[in-house]
Amino acid sequence: MMSLERIAMEKGRPCYVSFKTALSYHGVIEECPYNLMCATLRDDFVLRCSLGLIEFIRVDEDCFFGYTEWTDPLGNPFLIAEPEKALLDWIMLCEERGYVIQLDEINWGALSRAVVDEYAGRMGIDYKAYLPDPAELRALSHPKY
Repeated sequence: MMSLERIAMEKGRPCYVSFKTALSYHGVIEECPYNLMCATLRDDFVLRCSLGLIEFIRVDEDCFFGYTEWTDPLGNPFLIAEPEKALLDWIMLCEERGYVIQLDEINWGALSRAVVDEYAGRMGIDYKAYLPDPAELRALSHPKY
């Protein structure tokens, strides 16, 4: 039997699960994406199969790092971005596609700020530019502040 992750590893090679999918798996966001999002060195493409939708998103070779091996519930190994790398892959995708980047829902307790800083430097991403201003959130009585 195959899982969606295993199909992705076979059809999108080389690739690893990342972006919002990996952020959800790691507990960094509460949202559960409906499709599996993978970083790949190949051109962007979408694969529809009986188990669901897999979106393969191209990343540059120098940004193809920061992943580890996990095992799916069926015992199949697959590659997944570390939570810090998944966050930065997602920010990079949003920047490239012109999406709004909102980091106020990120569970920063699930991330190593030192690793985020290190990887952001390697990838040339200024993630701090997207962080909410704590003073502004306090003024709005935001529950996190």
